[in-house]
Amino acid sequence: MTRLATVSSAAGGAFRGPWALPQCTRRRPGRLRVNSEGPYIVHALALLLAQVVVLIFCGSGVAQAELVIDPNVRALVQAGRARVLVTLQVGETANETLREQAIHRAQDTVLARLPSSHASVVRRYTSIPMLALDIDAAALHALESMTDVVVAVTSDSRLKPQ
Repeated sequence: MTRLATVSSAAGGAFRGPWALPQCTRRRPGRLRVNSEGPYIVHALALLLAQVVVLIFCGSGVAQAELVIDPNVRALVQAGRARVLVTLQVGETANETLREQAIHRAQDTVLARLPSSHASVVRRYTSIPMLALDIDAAALHALESMTDVVVAVTSDSRLKPQ
């Protein structure tokens, strides 16, 4: 016989908390009847599992997107160096000063992790989370491993006016 936690209700009956398993009783030989008092544990476990999945995939509250590398960039770095725009992952904030500081920190993080002889800074932007870089294949490989900071690497090419 299993013990279940019970709490007395104001009406005088016993309340088995939502952690209690459903009770099964036999009405007829061979058939079980499940009381509707205790399926709450199943719902609680499902909610807990959903929260764990969200925490695993979202990390620290900033949703991490899959890194996007422009196919043109891959072709260009195989031939030598390429000028690219690196889009950075920065949390949203209404305060412009805090946003600029976050952008600066993300840029510093990327530049600190890049091999210095394989990448050079073309431009650091202050109000948009991007970096313009000149990179080779080794730097592209390093950028691919920075999924916590880098969202996309696209070719920075000049467009002819129409």
